[in-house]
Amino acid sequence: MIPESPSWLAAVACALWLLAAPALHAQLSPADRRAAKEMVAGTLYLRLDVPCDYYRVVPMLEVSPDSADSARKIADLSEADRRNVYWIFGPNDTVSSISLRWGYNSVRLWGEDHRTEVMVDFVHLKTLEDFKKAFDRTFSRVPLQDAHPEWPAEVRKAVAERRVIEGMTREQAAAVVGTPVSVETSNAQGVEVEVWHPRSTKGEHNAVSTGFPASLRFQGSKLVMNEPAPPGAPAGAK
Repeated sequence: MIPESPSWLAAVACALWLLAAPALHAQLSPADRRAAKEMVAGTLYLRLDVPCDYYRVVPMLEVSPDSADSARKIADLSEADRRNVYWIFGPNDTVSSISLRWGYNSVRLWGEDHRTEVMVDFVHLKTLEDFKKAFDRTFSRVPLQDAHPEWPAEVRKAVAERRVIEGMTREQAAAVVGTPVSVETSNAQGVEVEVWHPRSTKGEHNAVSTGFPASLRFQGSKLVMNEPAPPGAPAGAK
């Protein structure tokens, strides 16, 4: 008979934990980290908005292999700190000279362009494939319009010029305006309607206009109408 003593149960629990530990706490190997460093070499093009808190010099964007999120970290800020978040970088902006600062199952990417520093946190990394998934969610090696040769020529031209045009899909419009500040959904005669409200400025303390339309209306899968930016806002400004 096996004794059911607390010490025996503790020993079994410890043994099971030791067996599971390598899987639960896997880390990228030195070779994987070198491969990750090579992956971010050169000039890259952003697929996402990248807000940063330049007062505290920390990124607001976290990218995992499965998702990208800035709302959570911004929501955790005080009202005063939230005003220091700048939305300087967005789709098709370039990033170069990226360095990697490794943490536990995470890495901070610290790069720059001709204006200022760009910071992003990759999280929940256990394998090099996890890093690659986060990388592909965040960056393109070529301008976004060149990454999609299947898009119509007029759409690719508009994306290159940071303009939205009617007939764009949500993915194509997002390649210009990034993630909208808010989205409204409704139904018109059985057709799904979605209205985006893109970001109008680059931050509360940075009143520079983005030049984006005040709203974008998608009916079904296509952009059917956009409301112009306020007077004086430069079209396609970044």
